[in-house]
Amino acid sequence: MEIAFAVGVFITTFMVVVGLLGEYKEGEWWKRNVRIFEMLVVLGVAGEMLTETGAFWYSLKFQGIEAAEIVSAQQTANNSALQAGKLGVTVNNLNGFVASKESEAEDQFKKLKAYVAAEDARNAGVVAELKKDKEALDKARNDAVGSVTSAKQVLADMEAELDTQRAVREQMLQVMAPRDLSTEQIAKIGTALKQFSGQSWTVTAYWDSKEPLTLANKIFAALNAAGWRYDNEGTKSMMLGGIEGVQISVHPDANPKTKVAADALATILNAERISTILKQQNDPGHPNERLWITVGSKP
Repeated sequence: MEIAFAVGVFITTFMVVVGLLGEYKEGEWWKRNVRIFEMLVVLGVAGEMLTETGAFWYSLKFQGIEAAEIVSAQQTANNSALQAGKLGVTVNNLNGFVASKESEAEDQFKKLKAYVAAEDARNAGVVAELKKDKEALDKARNDAVGSVTSAKQVLADMEAELDTQRAVREQMLQVMAPRDLSTEQIAKIGTALKQFSGQSWTVTAYWDSKEPLTLANKIFAALNAAGWRYDNEGTKSMMLGGIEGVQISVHPDANPKTKVAADALATILNAERISTILKQQNDPGHPNERLWITVGSKP
């Protein structure tokens, strides 16, 4: 019985330890099952109280039993002496009488040893089951942690794939979207180029194509805001097919200020994501100080 109470204390203490570990462990799986661990703590504490109370009760009872056994043994001894006298036990046959009693005691001792061995085997089985349950619990916890880590990795991979898809979609939209200058961009260009106010310029575009024509009008608005002087000579010209982007032509013999103005215009258009190139063109029909702008199709 003492072994049973000891096993009971072990089991309830183990329940308390597992419950406390579950309450203070971090992780989604532990948080979802915190009520189970709280119940383990409560049941374990209650079980410890019951088993300790039972052990105390058993100790008191066992002391009573021992006292009763001593009294009984004394009484038995007295009775044995009387019975021995009645049975005719004398000094001569005392050795045989003692030997028979020793044999009976040995038989009783063997039975007691067999009982103790059986109890030990049963208790060992209980401990083995508890150890097996603990190992299963540890494995479940490790599997849960592994599953969470795997799920996080899958989520990270999905987010990375979505970011890649978004980037590709944005690139496609940029390729498909027409070139344009917003009101803010037009004002920004006009302010940046106002220092070249009075600069002569003209523009030629694919007049029958909506996208280049719209962009040419936006450039016109920006340069007009900068105070540049427009010459409509470019509207009289026709562009050949195959010209892409915006091209700014400046005469090789133009004065330095005209060349700086052309470079500034090309730089700010590229900064606003309007693909622009600057080139020199020696055309006898073009005045040296006039910039000639051509707006081709979108690259």
